[in-house]
Amino acid sequence: MTSNAKRVALSWLLLAAALATFGASRSLWPPWTRASADNGGAASVTATPTHTPAQNLTVTSSTRTSTPTVTGTIIVPTATETLTPTITLTATPTPTPRPVYLPLVLKFHRSLHLLNGGFESGAFLPGWQESGTLAREVTQGQRHSGSYAALLGSPYYPNHGGCPAGEAAIRQMIDVPMSGHPTLRFWYRICSYDLIQFDYFAAYVAIWPNGAPRQVWVDGRPSWDEDLWCSEGWREAAIPLDMYLGRTITITLANAMTNTDGWYNTWTYVDDVRLEERP
Repeated sequence: MTSNAKRVALSWLLLAAALATFGASRSLWPPWTRASADNGGAASVTATPTHTPAQNLTVTSSTRTSTPTVTGTIIVPTATETLTPTITLTATPTPTPRPVYLPLVLKFHRSLHLLNGGFESGAFLPGWQESGTLAREVTQGQRHSGSYAALLGSPYYPNHGGCPAGEAAIRQMIDVPMSGHPTLRFWYRICSYDLIQFDYFAAYVAIWPNGAPRQVWVDGRPSWDEDLWCSEGWREAAIPLDMYLGRTITITLANAMTNTDGWYNTWTYVDDVRLEERP
């Protein structure tokens, strides 16, 4: 055996010994049985394989948990965003206070008895509202009782061409009883140069608050001549109010002159106005 062959054989022996030392279970390489050298001085080694019985392998299975795959892009916020509202201040001009005028409804009396029916206060108030284009006053000149009476119109208007057309009126609001037979009563004396078709003294009733006045009574000169006519003394008027039971009404007493030519005067005295109730 040449020296090269010996060196090769020795290397394999050392390798086999090292594997045996580390506890190899089988021989990875078979023992050498023959080594020869070619003519060129190279060693030839023939290996004879040695069968080692297969060892039993124990395979232990384990449960594999699959992890789902998420497709897409997930954006994870890096901070919590806080929304701050923006407040816009708008200047509103302060309105200038202005007075508001409301209609004033005066209810002078809510009783079975009229107020100041005899005008003994020496005036229309308390109780009566006065209106119209003709003169009106509370007078002591002629009266039915007491010291005063109302004069609607004027005896001093010039009779021929100087008499204004219009009326002189007084009114008062009252509550009519719920039952019985209430009656409006008053005393009057009318003087006129004209017929009742043109000049007259009348009573009106209107249902409060916005009912239209309704003429419920009238008196005047029945026939005409050139002389002054006056009713014979004081007369009493009686106006039933049964159709107004339980209602609030406004009563109006008015002396009216309708001639626009200025001729023929008319005036009326009124006193002792009252509301009478009978069962």
